[in-house]
Amino acid sequence: MEKQMQQMLPEEIHQTCQASFLNRCKYRLRSITNTVRRAIKPRSFEQKSERTMQSEKTNNVPMGANVWKDKLFVTIPRRRLGVPSTLNYVPLSSAQKHNVPLIPYPSWNLNRFPDTSGSGENFVSVYRIAIDVCDRMWFVDTGIVETLGNRTTVKPHQIIIINLQTDEVIHRFSLPENVITPATILASVTIDTPKGSCGDAFAYFPDLAGYGLIVYSLRENRAWRVRHNYFYLEPMAGDFNIAGYSFQWNDGIFSVELTDIKSNGYRDLYFHPMAGTHMYKVSTRILRNEAMATRAYHDDDFSIVGDRGPRSQTSTADIHKPTGTMFLALVNQNAVGCWNVNKDLKTLSVVAKDDQRMIYPSDVKIVGDKVYVLTNTMPRFLYGQLDYNVTNFRVWTNDVRSAIRGTQC
Repeated sequence: MEKQMQQMLPEEIHQTCQASFLNRCKYRLRSITNTVRRAIKPRSFEQKSERTMQSEKTNNVPMGANVWKDKLFVTIPRRRLGVPSTLNYVPLSSAQKHNVPLIPYPSWNLNRFPDTSGSGENFVSVYRIAIDVCDRMWFVDTGIVETLGNRTTVKPHQIIIINLQTDEVIHRFSLPENVITPATILASVTIDTPKGSCGDAFAYFPDLAGYGLIVYSLRENRAWRVRHNYFYLEPMAGDFNIAGYSFQWNDGIFSVELTDIKSNGYRDLYFHPMAGTHMYKVSTRILRNEAMATRAYHDDDFSIVGDRGPRSQTSTADIHKPTGTMFLALVNQNAVGCWNVNKDLKTLSVVAKDDQRMIYPSDVKIVGDKVYVLTNTMPRFLYGQLDYNVTNFRVWTNDVRSAIRGTQC
């Protein structure tokens, strides 16, 4: 019954393969509406009117996307009031391609805000998710509801794991105070699963505003915070001009990307600040060892890979491990880039670019041999006003080898 209580979030989601948009398939999400109108005011928002706790389509902006089998997952963090469900999915096989409702995942009750069950297990706000090779979904519930000029903490940051085969929450871990800061924002997650050992997984959470990296060991059920100067913003690369809006951002380390397992049994972990153009890397041999990861002086543990070049600021990225190809969300170019990690960084190429239909690529995911990119027109939402007569949100997808054909990747 819960899955039948579908939120009518997108006014339009349909899949096309038209020459008018780079000859690529994509889902288009035009605007956000909702049929669920009943809401209960939480104690911390009693001063707000009843209307503020209902669905507000202008406050719903998708931030992350990922795919598992027939499900296209879409996350909508509660950056404003009026977001009915923060974790959702769309059936990829659905014959309905227009006005497809986002379905709360894994249930409507777990996505309700405020929590009507009294259990405290509801999801407050989810930015992006990761799916590992063991059919598990990982994410951080930030526990924070954001309104203009105000961040209200409803509950502590919590790591949540869902078994995708059973749609059940199988693990929760509240992050201790010693690994977070008052400024902490955990907007992405990457999972490192040793071959054949699902119970030994590690999760990496970049803290883009607290300028750190949180490492979590599933086996030890323990988290530690890694500090390094490379996690900070680059002061000369904080200027952005997107969709006609000029602004400065100070986001540090934003996402991390893992290579395949190397001969020593570990992976290279690449990372970058959003407000920056350099690429850095460190071995997971360092990060997975708490003593080594948290020592005060790292000597040459971390290295600078190089500078991607002007206006190459990147939100998220992901690596296609069989080819070593990294796909990057080039937010300052309204484009998707690619770079083979086995080549010089100067070979970075643009795979797709569109200043109207690819404004602000927010999330990049590699699933099998396909690349998925969600774009959401975020600067226009923050500094102007979205036009709900046009398509604002899209999921662009392509086969990896087709996408890089003709590039230096």
